[in-house]
Amino acid sequence: VMIDRSKLIVLCDSREQRWIHIENRLQVLKIAYKVVHLLTSDYSFIYDGVDYTDKFGIERKANWSEIAGNVTKKPPPKYESKELGLVIKLEFERAKVFDYFALLIEDKRGYEGMEYMKKHNYKTNLAFQKRMIKRFITNRSFEFKEIGKDLKLIYCNKTETANIILNEIERYLIEKI
Repeated sequence: VMIDRSKLIVLCDSREQRWIHIENRLQVLKIAYKVVHLLTSDYSFIYDGVDYTDKFGIERKANWSEIAGNVTKKPPPKYESKELGLVIKLEFERAKVFDYFALLIEDKRGYEGMEYMKKHNYKTNLAFQKRMIKRFITNRSFEFKEIGKDLKLIYCNKTETANIILNEIERYLIEKI
C-alpha cells in the first residue's frame, strides 16, 4: 500500500514551541500542515479528508530537561490537585483511547542519547527527577503503569524529527487502510 502524501495534512498543536525545524522540513518535502489546537499530543494528521486526531498522536519533547520539568512541575491554578507531573500524566491518560501514541524525544545524540541516559548522565540534583527519567529510559517501548497503555518511545536527533513523524503516520495508515 502506498500512501499519497498529497492527501496528507500534518497537524501541529498551537501550543507547540520551537518546531521551526519540523515546519521547514515539511515545506521542503511539500507536505501540507496546519497549526491547530490539539487536545492531546503535539502532532496528528488528516488523510484524505479523514481526521485522525482522536486516534493518533505524537507528543514531542525537545530534550530530557523538558521531560524532567514536566514530571516535576506543579500544575497550573486551574487544577485542584497540586500533584507534581499531573499535566503530562493527564495527557497520557487522554491518549488511552488512541490507536497509536508515542513520546518522541529529541536528543543531539539521536538514538545513542538513550544509551547515554541509561548510564544516568543527565544533570539533575532532584532524586524524583532521576527516578522519573529512569522510568522513561528503561526501554524504547514500555507500559506506562499509571494508565495501562503501551507508550512508544522514539529517540532521535532533531534533524530527523519531521521524517520520523511522517514515517510513523505512514506506518499507521498502512496498517489501518
